[in-house]
Amino acid sequence: MESTLNQIVSFIKEQKYNIYGVTEITDGEEKSKEIVPAPWCTDVYSVSKFISGAAVGLLYDRGLVDLHTPIVKLIENCPEPAEPKWKEVTLHDCLRHETGLINGNLDIDNPNDEGISDWLSYILALPIEGTRAVDYHYTDAAFYLVCRVVESIIHENVFAFLHRELFVKLGFRESSWSVCPQGYTTGGSGFCANDRDIARLGYLWANEGKYKNMQLLSPEYIKLSLENGYGIVRRDAYPDCYYKTGANGQIIIMIPAEKRAVMIRGYYSSDDRTVLVDKFFTK
Repeated sequence: MESTLNQIVSFIKEQKYNIYGVTEITDGEEKSKEIVPAPWCTDVYSVSKFISGAAVGLLYDRGLVDLHTPIVKLIENCPEPAEPKWKEVTLHDCLRHETGLINGNLDIDNPNDEGISDWLSYILALPIEGTRAVDYHYTDAAFYLVCRVVESIIHENVFAFLHRELFVKLGFRESSWSVCPQGYTTGGSGFCANDRDIARLGYLWANEGKYKNMQLLSPEYIKLSLENGYGIVRRDAYPDCYYKTGANGQIIIMIPAEKRAVMIRGYYSSDDRTVLVDKFFTK
């Protein structure tokens, strides 16, 4: 079903969803609607994993990283893993949540995980009981490792790097990213921004890495990211539709065939988000 921003917003208001705003960019034309008043910059939770993938893309385009190198060889001063199988896990595996973990996580939004001071050592002690590059286990831990790799290569905070290399060029108004107790970017969650700004980043995936007249990511990396699911998922119910969700109803949707990106930001039920997405993003 073809949708428009006004149709989506009307449905949200009818259902009384606590959604702050929606932004849609189609073939370069941007439209935003504020629905429930909220701060410009709010947590988008696991949409942060998509943001982490953008940082990897910048390094990939510059020839600074091999996605199939084990992460322990890429992380500066990496401690010896208490679980030896971590020595085989690559950046590619982490981006796809195929580290081989069956159980175990590091959920920065879960108070039960509070008090872990050394996240890297904690993760590298998690037992890998499955098969790397085969068994899927969704975890914030994988994307913390992704950001540790990026920071080891660029020798600066991932957020500062992205702010300079992408966010300023996309016209971001305000954004931030939380860090672990040792000051490294959390990666899997904790990114805060507005729906308009994240839609602009998502538009790169819908438009072969280009925003306005700027080629910010290469078509090669965008294609690689879409085909391999680097921090994103393909929506089977809508051909050529890719997305990333976050807790409490966040979602960035990218449709390359239509050169279209939609970001929905708020604090509402993820079940309601499913209803909304099924209504407007199913073919």
